[in-house]
Amino acid sequence: MNLNTPKTYSKLNNIKYPVIVKPNKGGSSFGIYVADNDIQLKSILKKSTEDMIVEQKIIANKELTVTVIEEKGNVRSLGVTEINFQSDIYDYQAKYTKGFSNHIFPAKIPKKDYAFLLKISENIFKIIGCKSIARIDYIMDKNKNSNRYFFLEINTHPGLTDISLAPEQASFNNLSYSNLVEMILSSA
Repeated sequence: MNLNTPKTYSKLNNIKYPVIVKPNKGGSSFGIYVADNDIQLKSILKKSTEDMIVEQKIIANKELTVTVIEEKGNVRSLGVTEINFQSDIYDYQAKYTKGFSNHIFPAKIPKKDYAFLLKISENIFKIIGCKSIARIDYIMDKNKNSNRYFFLEINTHPGLTDISLAPEQASFNNLSYSNLVEMILSSA
């Protein structure tokens, strides 16, 4: 199984719409937009004071995420969560407003795909040189003929609120919130 990445556009010509426009820094999907044409894209970029990334919008069949933690030098994935949400994209409001998204854990994907995402997440964590904790986001595209997974990004400071994904996955692995925080602190 291969892992894909959305096409990133460095020049603003020959773009296939729709595209996602997001800040190169930050998190929580704050400041993320969808552009369906050149006029929308130019307007978004003109308003922005941030360095923005323009990438292909994958028509999602499933949004998925994996939390990876480090404990005493050992790296392990906590599981794959499937995220359902009401909006067009999994934006700040969908992430942090109760009732705007729900999490299916473990994700309803084939067992071999689940195992693949766990393993590839650990590899990404190690290759990038992460420490302590990270959450790695994927999209499974809508093509029903085969499951294609796209690596979206790695969140090196994942949310730890009562509706955040990392504590939810930790809890499923019998790690209390305080255990999770202790692990983060001891490996930082």
